[in-house]
Formats: sequence, C-alpha cells, structure tokens
Amino acid sequence: LADLPVTIEERAVTPLQIRNAAAKMKASKQGLSLIVVDYIQLMRADEKCGNRTEEVTQISRELKLMAMDLGVPLLCMTRGLGDVYKRQIEQDANVFLILHEPEEPQDANSDRWQLYHNCKANGLTWQTCRIRKNRNGATGLVHLGFDKPHMRYTCIKKD
Repeated sequence: LADLPVTIEERAVTPLQIRNAAAKMKASKQGLSLIVVDYIQLMRADEKCGNRTEEVTQISRELKLMAMDLGVPLLCMTRGLGDVYKRQIEQDANVFLILHEPEEPQDANSDRWQLYHNCKANGLTWQTCRIRKNRNGATGLVHLGFDKPHMRYTCIKKD
C-alpha cells in the first residue's frame, strides 16, 4: 500500500470540505479515482439542521451530488445506523451493502453451520454481504470468508 497514491484527509468533516479537498486532488497531477468516507456518523452537515435525521439527509445528498459532479465513485461506510438513517442513505445510494458477521449456527446439519466451520478450518471468519440495492445489477446474499490478518475477503457462495 505504501507505493499506492493514497491521500488521507482527516480534517474534512463536512461534505463541502470533502468536496473542496477532492476537487483539488482531481485537478492535481495525481488525479482522483475514488473517494472513501469512513464513516458518515463522524460527519457534520454544512448548514445548521433541526435534528440528526435532517443532518444525515443533507450529508447523504451532498455526498451523492459531489460524486456525480466530480465523476468519481464514492464509498461511504457507516456502522449500526437506525432505520431512518439507513433508509435515507440507501435511497441516495446506487449500491447499498450490509456486511454482517453471524454467530455460530446451532444446527449442525444446516448449510450455514457448514459454511461457518469451513471458514474457521481455513483460518477465515464467515461473514455475509447483503446486496440490498443495486441499480445496475443483482441483489441478494453473498457468503464471504474474511481473512482478518490480511484484510481480504473471499466469495464462498451466493444465494
């Protein structure tokens, strides 16, 4: 990763600050091919909002407009959103994925039990990725093996 042209902008906490930093990078010699926001709960809206729901709505829409205006994909991560926030972000997103690490299944005869133990035997953690929205493709559930030491996912099965 040390050889990759990655820039981390820790001071940008509003959509406008991210937009300004991204526009500068895009205009630079290095260019810009992806924006990652980690994570949306740490962001603030550019303008005063009545409540957090309105603020998340504004943040989500501004980030989407920024990505469209700059012509750059945006990966926005979040954790444990309430239903109201999740619906708003999902509404604005082109693709909405939910990663989950299930607990060990109890039924030893189930496919899930087999997936869990096959992953464990190979030094992986069984996780699922629910593709809840995909404007240009399929939705569904994908079973993944997560290699924690190398931060790498492997697709095991698609439902």
